[in-house]
Amino acid sequence: MANLSEQEMLAMAGYGHMLSNNAVQHITLGPGQDRQDYGDLAVVYDPAMGMNQDVIIPHCENIQPIINHIFGLGDVQSCTVTRGG
Repeated sequence: MANLSEQEMLAMAGYGHMLSNNAVQHITLGPGQDRQDYGDLAVVYDPAMGMNQDVIIPHCENIQPIINHIFGLGDVQSCTVTRGG
């Protein structure tokens, strides 16, 4: 988590205001169908919190092509999921 100063937040808002609607791309992680299936809902125990947390386990094979397209990464594999034990 990052703490942004008031000036940084205003700068980001100003930058976002200048973007056209076509420049903003997004996906929503979570269950879906076919190639739109970006993750599974799960409940995992978080020892730091001492309780269960609701999470989404991403489906990197479906997300990676979108990440690569948005950021112009070619065939880079940057989405990885590891399960702790």
